[in-house]
This record gives sequence, C-alpha cells and structure tokens, in this order.
Amino acid sequence: MIVENTGLRTFLFLNRPMLNLPDVLKDHSNPPVYCRVSWTRLNRPDTTSKKQYSEEKSREVNGLVKINRALTFSGIIIIALFFCGCSHDVSLYRKTGDVYYKNGAYEKAEVEYKKVLKHYPKDSEAHFRLGVIYYKKGLIEKSLFEFIEVTRIDPKYAKAFYNLGTIFSLRGPYFDAKKATFSFKKYLELEPATSHRDKIELWLSKYGTK
Repeated sequence: MIVENTGLRTFLFLNRPMLNLPDVLKDHSNPPVYCRVSWTRLNRPDTTSKKQYSEEKSREVNGLVKINRALTFSGIIIIALFFCGCSHDVSLYRKTGDVYYKNGAYEKAEVEYKKVLKHYPKDSEAHFRLGVIYYKKGLIEKSLFEFIEVTRIDPKYAKAFYNLGTIFSLRGPYFDAKKATFSFKKYLELEPATSHRDKIELWLSKYGTK
C-alpha cells in the first residue's frame, strides 16, 4: 500500500506544471525529494549557465534513478512477502490435512489437501493422501487418478505403485492383470526388501503377465 500510494503521488506531482514552490512546501503529503526534483525541472532561471544547468539536470536524473530503484526494490520485497505468505498458508493446509487424515476425518482432510494442490499442483504427497481417501470412500476411479498422478510426478514413489497394483489386481471392474503386473514389479524394484514381497510374488506367479 505504501509503495502504491507513493507512486501515485509521484505521478500526479510530476504532471502539475503550474505548481509553485510555496504550494509545494505546504503540501506535506509529497516526499521532499520529489519537491526538489520538480522545482529544479520546472523553474530553472534563464540566467543559469550551461554548466550549472547541466549539473542540475544531472542531479535531477540521479534523483529520479534513485526513486525508481527504491520503488523497484520495494516492489520486490512486497512480492517476496506475498510468496512467503502463500508458502506459510500451504504449510498450514498440509499440516492441518495430516492431522485430520491421521484421525480419520477424511472429509476435512480432503478439503485441506485440495487447498495444497491449488497452490502446488505437483505435490505428490497431497495427491497420494487424496488417493487413499478416495479409496476408503469407495471412489476407485478418483483414487486411481491420484495414484497415477503421483507416479507421473515422482516415478520413485513406491507406495503409489503398490496401491495401483493392489487396485488393478482385485477382481472387479478395474481388474487389469497387465497393469497390476507392471505396478507390482515396479514396486518390488523400488522396495526390494518390502514385507509384501511374498504376497506379491505369489500373485504374480498366478496372474502375472510378461
């Protein structure tokens, strides 16, 4: 707000050619540096030597450059603070979602994870948690979409491959031996010491495809 207001006053001030020095001194809403710059530019006496005039113009330009740099720097700070605020909010959404998730409040957790994805669409952990939530709610198609999205964002996210293999291996409308085989083998590749190895290898020996 301060930068915006200062910029607005600067613009209006530099475009008032009829302004005289006494009025400027009475106008406390304008920063003094602008008053000096504008007085030099608008009221140069005809008797001023070329050298003096050159020096005055040089000071004027330097003053304007400093003003521009100050405004630019202030703008950068405001943008940085904005993104820091967004980052803080996203962290809060994630932590709140995790608390709801761990306590079984899946509806509320879903809302928080969606807020995270609104700011960071490629947050693999938020996608994974949503996949689990949808699976528990019986929304298998949505669950598959989230787990597939996790593997697309992070090809080394082992648990997502395991969940995909589990869904594709279950008898029903989503059964797909080929996709289940691929997902389980990928999971074993990423997690060779998993406790699920025996169960997965048994399924692969019966239904797995080449």
